[in-house]
Amino acid sequence: MDSNTEKVKENVPTLSITISNEEVNETTEDNSHTVNTIRSSLGIPLSPRLSSIRTEEIFKFSVFYIYDDQTRVTGELVLAPGRIIFQGDLNDELVMRDGALKFQLHFCYDKVVSCQMIPTFASDSSLHHNSIAFVILEEDLHGEKKQKEIILECFESDIHQIYRIVKSSMENMESPISISSEFTPLVGDVVVLEEDEEIIEDNNELLKDFIPNLKEGQSTLFKPEDIKPLILYLPHLYQVDDWVLLYKSDLHGISIHTFYDMCKDKGACLIFIRDKNHQVFGGFISESIQCTSDTSYYGNGQCFLFKLLPEFDIFLWSKENHCMVQTTENYLSMGGGSNGKYGIWIDKEFKYGTSSKCLTFNSPTLASQEDFEILEIEVWGFI
Repeated sequence: MDSNTEKVKENVPTLSITISNEEVNETTEDNSHTVNTIRSSLGIPLSPRLSSIRTEEIFKFSVFYIYDDQTRVTGELVLAPGRIIFQGDLNDELVMRDGALKFQLHFCYDKVVSCQMIPTFASDSSLHHNSIAFVILEEDLHGEKKQKEIILECFESDIHQIYRIVKSSMENMESPISISSEFTPLVGDVVVLEEDEEIIEDNNELLKDFIPNLKEGQSTLFKPEDIKPLILYLPHLYQVDDWVLLYKSDLHGISIHTFYDMCKDKGACLIFIRDKNHQVFGGFISESIQCTSDTSYYGNGQCFLFKLLPEFDIFLWSKENHCMVQTTENYLSMGGGSNGKYGIWIDKEFKYGTSSKCLTFNSPTLASQEDFEILEIEVWGFI
């Protein structure tokens, strides 16, 4: 790869996992991903935080997706239990122009027909491998199956590990996780992932005991075990990610401008609010928080609202409207509708808010009362 590629590699965040309590660690600093191994093939104990999911670790690599002859998208390849995911870098020019969903890949190992390294010859006639090709089986709208080739360009130091992990996972899957990779587009930029009840039940069973690592700070609004039911409703891409503290009112100050600065370009996130009566509630925002005009909404059908404490409840998109998220210089809101009621609305001083029955999520009042005083706010992102 050329020097520009090397610069991309330096800037792509990487995964760090502790493999076991026996202190079996193989991590590197900053500019390279953690070198993990598959328990089933090498006999190394599995990380305790992932032991309830599968017998593999989670692997992340910086790659380029060769979308077509003219399109090469920077992003991250995630080899997760039962599935392969590619997510375009939000700073990539093509992703910024066309949106991340256009280039997103999400398919199960049982859909992979073949996986091969593509040989190339350098100017000195030496043989190199820096691309890998997947052939996957897809069904079109008429139910007809067809093969699709996916080519990823990666670093030569990574390609053998990617190939080995994929081949091993294909061969050793005893009970594949069937996760839909089909997105149903709706009005505007709003999309929702279609899944059936059996798939959701399978995923819930796998994730029911999973607790993410909390980085860059600790929460005073919840204990780690409190968020376990919340994880089940996150998009698959984030379900086994660590959480990173983006904003905390007690730590960073009560200012909507500071809030926007701390959350800018950080991707999807969860916002948690505690009211004066110590009820904790909030919402999932499917993309980076941004300061918008008073009439502009953003976010997709993966957004949702929730109650966390004292009791958990979840409120998914109702498809009644597309009033997902509105974040202006004067207030922050989630949900809305023709009745003028917000699921969550908080003022720019982060002192007062309101929560009413909301059409967007078919949600009731989330706080202890419709008009409430705010004690604390936290925002958590994913890494």
